[in-house]
Amino acid sequence: FWLKKLRIKPRRSLEGRVEAMGPTYFHLFSLAFGGSFVSLTLQGCGGGGGTTPAPTPSTPAPTASPTPSPTPGPAPVKPLPSFVPIKAVSYVSPPCKGLDADPSCSPPPPADLVQVGYENQWGESGRDDLGTISRLNANAVRVMEAFGRESHHSHKEFLDRAQSVGLHVMPGFTTDMVCDDFDCYQSWYDAATVAFKLGYISGQKWHTAIPMIVLMNEPNTLNFEGTIKPPVKPTNAADKAVARVKAALSALDGFLTAEKDFGVTGTDKVNITIAWGWESLDSIDNVIIDKTFYGFQDMIAGVANPSIAGYTLKGVTQDELMDNYRSRWTNSLNSPSNWHFIQTTVDNEYNQYFGDVPWFLSSFVGNDLSQDDMEKDFSDTLSEASGGGPFLGVTFKEFQTTYEPEFSGMFGLGTATFGNGTTGYVCQEDVIRHTPVCERWKLFCLTSTTQSRTPQAMASAWGGSFESRGLCAPSKSEQVIV
Repeated sequence: FWLKKLRIKPRRSLEGRVEAMGPTYFHLFSLAFGGSFVSLTLQGCGGGGGTTPAPTPSTPAPTASPTPSPTPGPAPVKPLPSFVPIKAVSYVSPPCKGLDADPSCSPPPPADLVQVGYENQWGESGRDDLGTISRLNANAVRVMEAFGRESHHSHKEFLDRAQSVGLHVMPGFTTDMVCDDFDCYQSWYDAATVAFKLGYISGQKWHTAIPMIVLMNEPNTLNFEGTIKPPVKPTNAADKAVARVKAALSALDGFLTAEKDFGVTGTDKVNITIAWGWESLDSIDNVIIDKTFYGFQDMIAGVANPSIAGYTLKGVTQDELMDNYRSRWTNSLNSPSNWHFIQTTVDNEYNQYFGDVPWFLSSFVGNDLSQDDMEKDFSDTLSEASGGGPFLGVTFKEFQTTYEPEFSGMFGLGTATFGNGTTGYVCQEDVIRHTPVCERWKLFCLTSTTQSRTPQAMASAWGGSFESRGLCAPSKSEQVIV
C-alpha cells in the first residue's frame, strides 16, 4: 500500500459534494481534480547540509554530574520499513521540566529538536531517544516544530539517525508564526526555504526518511502569534472558519511555491497534511455540520475555490494547487480520546464523506487508560490500519511530557544528568530581530512516568521491546516503572 508510493483510490462521493456547492465549485473541480487521485512516489534520496553559524551562548555550559552506566547500548541499524501502517511517536523532549517546575525553563529551550545541537539527546552516542522509539517497533516520529523555529543548524544528522534505526520522520511547521490578517504565505515560504538548505532536501529531492510534512498543527485555534501584533481573533463561527481556511491555504501556497523555487520536481515530493484540532465545528461551506472532521471538508472547499476564505493565490496557479492537493494530501486529526470513541465519531462515518482519501491520528493520547486498555487501543488501531482502508494509523503523544504534573508523555526527566551532562549548543532565532540565541542545556536521564505504562503497552501491541539506555538508575527516591 505505502512502501515507495501512496496509492489513493478514486474519491467516490467527492464530485457530488462539490457539485452541491454550486457551479463554480464543480467547474473548478472538474478541470483539476478529474474525480480521482493519482499515485505518488513518497521518497527522494540524499541528505543535505547547511551553513552553521558560530554559536553565541547566552549562558555558560552547566557542570556535569555523575550518571549511571548506559545500558543497553545504542539501538541497532535496521532497514527503513513501510510507512503504513503508521506506528509513530511524537518526539517532544524538552531538556527541562516546565516553567512552573523548573525556573531554568524561562525562557524555554529551543523547540527545534531536529537541530544537530540536540544530538546528545537523540543520537547514537548520546541518550539515543530515537533508538528507544525504534526498539518499541515504531516506524515513524513526528517532530512538531522542525520548520520555522530557525536554529540555522543542520537537520541532516537527525534524519540520517532516524533512517538508520528504521524510523520515518514527519517534520512539522511551528504554527504560531507571523500571519498578518491570517495570511501565512510569506512565513511558510521563508521557513521552508531555510529548512530545505539544512538537510531536508539535497539535489532537488527530499531526504528519504521524510514521507510527509505536517503543514500546520491545529489552525482552528487561530494562534498565529509570532509577532508583536498578532491578528485579532474573530468571535463568530463563520469568521473563524474563514480565518482558519485562509491561514491553511496561504501556508500551503507558500510551501508549494518554496518547493517550486527550490527546483523540487517530479514524483519525489512528500505528502502533506494538516493536523486539525479536536472540536465539533461546521465546515466553511456548511457541508459538514458539528463534526470533528470539519477541517477535512474545509480543505476540499478552500482548494476548489480559495476566494471562499478571501484568499488569492500568490505563488502557484489554481491548477497547481488542485493537482498537489489531489496527489499529495492526507487528512489527519489530533484527538485526546480513546479509539472506541474515535471509531464512533469519526471512523465509522468517514467513508460516506471522504471515500478512500487516507487519514490518520496525528496525535493520540489515551492518558486516562489502563495499561491493558492502552495495549488494546494500540492493537486495534494497528489492525484497522493494516486492513487496506483509508485509516493509516496513529501518532502517540508524546515521547516526553512537556508539563508538570506529568500526564501524557511516556517519559519524564530525572534528577541525574546523562553522559557528559549537556546538550550541544542549541539555537533559536528571535522572530523579531532574526538573530540566533544559542546555549547549552543540562541533559537529564529519563524516568518512566505514566501509570498506564505506555511504553510497555506500545511494545506489546507493536511487537517491540521496552529498552532505553537513557533511563535513570532506580533509587529509593526515584524509582523507575518497569
